[in-house]
Amino acid sequence: MADLAEVEQALVKLISQAAYPNGVDQPSVAGCDIAVFQGWPKFEALSAALDAGHVQISVFPRPDERVTVPVSSTWQTLSIQPPTLTATVEGERVRLGGTVQVPQSVALIVDEDDFVYAVQDADAVQDIAAALAKRIQAKRPASCAGAVISIPNARRLIARVGTMGACIRALRRQHTTFQITVWSKHHDQRDCVAAQIDTALAALCRFRLPDGTTGLLRYHRSVQSDEWQKQRLYRRDLFYEVAYATTQTQETATITVPQLKVSGGPALDRQGPVTVINR
Repeated sequence: MADLAEVEQALVKLISQAAYPNGVDQPSVAGCDIAVFQGWPKFEALSAALDAGHVQISVFPRPDERVTVPVSSTWQTLSIQPPTLTATVEGERVRLGGTVQVPQSVALIVDEDDFVYAVQDADAVQDIAAALAKRIQAKRPASCAGAVISIPNARRLIARVGTMGACIRALRRQHTTFQITVWSKHHDQRDCVAAQIDTALAALCRFRLPDGTTGLLRYHRSVQSDEWQKQRLYRRDLFYEVAYATTQTQETATITVPQLKVSGGPALDRQGPVTVINR
């Protein structure tokens, strides 16, 4: 799920990339060490870092959050694990291949019937083929030779491999303003770093969050403060609003045999028997 801390982490990463455009093993845009962190700085740690000639950048959420969509949305597919097994139809035969990993399942649709086998840790490909053939034999003739299943007189033969995937839904959407503060002992360092950060963020309309969703970024305002210049403390505040969703995720199996249930009758309260059609 995307929460406040994850949005902060994503902003810290973006700001760090702007401060070190060539990587952290290369000099920063100001030629000095730059630390980017979540939260409000402690005075003692901030003073020590500035005295050492470093620039500090804090990312802090403001208390002006507003919720725009407080209702749950429908589930959507976030990711699907690619199968490591293969199932290929060759006329009246199905050839299994690939490597065994769990969780996976292999499904065969033979005419109007479906046969599904959940792969086990100790299985070899031949074991999967034998298990499926045994299930088919309970209803019709079938045989197995190694990793090949033969089903004589099959009019309709479909083979599928099922895996696991992740689904996601938005529980609510909110807009939160983040205060990005550049702290420096020198005004020229502050100006250089703040300009670089502001330009990098202003060029972004959206950015990826750890849960796979997208945050929308919008500039609000900037405030520059020199009131502590006698103590050689210069700062600039950049205020950016992020619109993001609080999400819920769950792991689920992919569907290998969709079923359509059909019934008919002269009226809604006078329906006939239900017929299940495997798709």
